[in-house]
Amino acid sequence: MSKKIKNIIIAIKNFIKKNKKVSIIIGVIIIALLYLILKPVFSQENEIPYVTAKVERGDITTTISVTGQITSSNSIDIKPKVSGDISYINLKNGQTVKEGEVLLKIDDLDALNNVKDARIALNNAKNDLAKMEGLSTDEGMIEATKAKREKDLASAYEAVVDGLPEIFTSTTPSIVENLHDLLYGDEIDYPNYNVDYYGESLILYNESSIDYSKTTKEAFEIAKKSYDKVLNYYQSKNLTYFSDPLEIEQTLDLTYDAIKKINDSVRASLNLVRLYKDSVNNIKLEYPKLVDDHDKILTSYFSITNNLFSKIDTLKDNVQTAKENLVDVNFDLQDQRNAVEKAQRNLQTALDKLADYTVKAPFDGVLGNVDDNVFVGDNVSSNTVLGVLTSKQYIIEISLSEDDAAEVKVGQKALITFDVLDNLQATGKIVDVDVVGKISQGVVSYDAKVLLDDNIDERVKSGMSTTIDIITQTKSDVLTIPRSALKMQNNKYYVEILNDKKEIEKRLVEIGLQADSKVEIIKGLNEGERIVVSGGNINNSSTTNSKNFNQINNQRRLPAGGIF
Repeated sequence: MSKKIKNIIIAIKNFIKKNKKVSIIIGVIIIALLYLILKPVFSQENEIPYVTAKVERGDITTTISVTGQITSSNSIDIKPKVSGDISYINLKNGQTVKEGEVLLKIDDLDALNNVKDARIALNNAKNDLAKMEGLSTDEGMIEATKAKREKDLASAYEAVVDGLPEIFTSTTPSIVENLHDLLYGDEIDYPNYNVDYYGESLILYNESSIDYSKTTKEAFEIAKKSYDKVLNYYQSKNLTYFSDPLEIEQTLDLTYDAIKKINDSVRASLNLVRLYKDSVNNIKLEYPKLVDDHDKILTSYFSITNNLFSKIDTLKDNVQTAKENLVDVNFDLQDQRNAVEKAQRNLQTALDKLADYTVKAPFDGVLGNVDDNVFVGDNVSSNTVLGVLTSKQYIIEISLSEDDAAEVKVGQKALITFDVLDNLQATGKIVDVDVVGKISQGVVSYDAKVLLDDNIDERVKSGMSTTIDIITQTKSDVLTIPRSALKMQNNKYYVEILNDKKEIEKRLVEIGLQADSKVEIIKGLNEGERIVVSGGNINNSSTTNSKNFNQINNQRRLPAGGIF
């Protein structure tokens, strides 16, 4: 240590000894300055970092991704989606048709009435909304509305009491009995049951036939038990207008479940018979005429049970709607707006079902293999092939799961990529979706076809493997957030907001459409608000957020929800 430094230290010591109070004050000041200088450094080290994103307004699209191969055949079968009497037919061999041209119409009077009822319901919902927006919420008006909605609920229960027994007892007893006779009769191959014959006779040609037979028997046993349970319930209960609402709803739920299981049993039986017919035709053998009779009977039962199922569904919807209206008697405008949206969806569903009664050409092409023995007034079954439409464009065959089949409709757009052709993307549309599914090892799937658009790249060949993204729904100009920002607790959706104090606040939200990386926000957030996506350094750049978004593409689909 140098002599100068030693002299400075000695001088400081002497100063402290002579001026103790002043020295203490100076020491406190030095410590305070050091604290103020070093505090931000230590607080930054202890601060919890987050990745955030803004609530943005934009478009959101949901897609279903499947794989398939370009088929060597560029044709589809012309077949109705519903059963009924033909009211118009425009099918001739060699006839050239344009996309959208009407080829066949089934009598659609009932479907038109359903559309008319849905339009009336929508207009009523809009009128109720207009009244709410123009009325005050004084006590007298609330009580009057409550009385009216209590009457509406009572009427919905009365409709169940009047209609439910007839729905259940009109045709289901004979269907269950005849279905048992059809499956467990021995007319085809005595002494073997018909259901065993359909499965076992094909075992050398189609190994899955045994699984189909087993599934059919299991489905019937489940349906029979459910039917017997409801029948005993009806015999022990006497529903009247004065019955307890819970008892009425329990009867409704039990009947709904029984009809659904009977419908499932008929569907399984029909799938088994058609598997048998297709397999025998493929090996160019003949089958007993009784097989065609079974096909017609089951097709008829399938249509009947679908109709019964629809009627019970309407009763359930009416009761549920009346209950919801009674609960929401507080003039909540948002609830009434939701009722209008629901009525709009019901109208769209009715319009979609009405469209099923008209068969249109899904693309330009030439008709062939037309059945010349079908005329106006003839009754045809759903899925009956009446001709073949051939196109010059490529067609991709795909298989859909039960969940996906419910979302996919004819006419929806599709984006196609090719496994062996990098950076090549084509467009197309859904042109055919089977009404009756196929069962393999207990799993149901539905065949569908995608038609590639014109001007396809010349490198595309028949047999190539593809990935198809089917666009099922699109919304424009809606609020969206990254899917990873949405959280759920106790069946309630919420997001986390980082406030000005760097503290986390929970915010309940109502969600709408859900895509792979984004979720639509209907209620609870405003455009521009910043939400927490995940832990990490706070970074407002789009690059950081985009990386985070890409990490969640493979998350499971969230359950649909309203506000919680």
